[in-house]
Amino acid sequence: MLLALQFLNGVTIKNTTNLSLDVAFRQTQKDRCAFIYGSGKTLKKILDASQNSGLTPSVLPVWATASGIAKRSKELQTKQANKAQSKAERLAQLKQRQAEEASKQRALAAQLEERQKRYRLENGAKVASLVAAIDAALKGVRDKVDGALGERRNLRSAIANEQFWGNYPAWYADKRMKGWQFDSTVPMPKDYGTAKWNGRIVEAVTAQIRVLMKNRKLGKYSDDCWNVGYLVDKEFSMNREPFTQRCEDADALRAWQAGNSFETRWDLGIK
Repeated sequence: MLLALQFLNGVTIKNTTNLSLDVAFRQTQKDRCAFIYGSGKTLKKILDASQNSGLTPSVLPVWATASGIAKRSKELQTKQANKAQSKAERLAQLKQRQAEEASKQRALAAQLEERQKRYRLENGAKVASLVAAIDAALKGVRDKVDGALGERRNLRSAIANEQFWGNYPAWYADKRMKGWQFDSTVPMPKDYGTAKWNGRIVEAVTAQIRVLMKNRKLGKYSDDCWNVGYLVDKEFSMNREPFTQRCEDADALRAWQAGNSFETRWDLGIK
């Protein structure tokens, strides 16, 4: 109402007072009342008295009846209730979707776990044999490096002749020359599956080889981890596309697998 009066004639009402009909009219006659709000019955009396007294009041284009107020109040209550219900329904739907997604993920994880278990049951003996072969081949590399160091000659040739194994021969030679002595290895399967080479499907294997060494002068032990693997081309009795990198370089292993169209038959990420 007050904003409607201000919009109509620019008058700003700062204070309001509850008065009786008679007092309100007398205050209006004395120019002490600029705005009167009341029921239709009350305002009719004010308008009639104003006409008899020579006053010219204006009626604001805003009107609210008791029934109208009650109706609007009910509408607002209903709207608020619907809003609260809608919010509750959205929360319930969100919780349902989250529960369904969690159930779906558990089901998928169970399927992956079962597949991985089946892969390892089917390929376990073969993978163990392939990992043992990689471990034995790396032992041959170490023996040649150790032999060259013992004879104090042909170390470069020994390293160069074992370049199939990437940086491993040079790394081992460097460790030995720095006073480290070989202790043992801990070989484990890393991954196994199929790959593509020259248009044919071949096997692919990677082993995780931990090389344990000790340095008597320093009184310390070292534990270096390597991922080592290759493609197994049984048709031509060849091992191809060798891979040898430190275990922390996981990106290199993924790139090697992707480059050879590798599909796992061993590791589905289930621990």
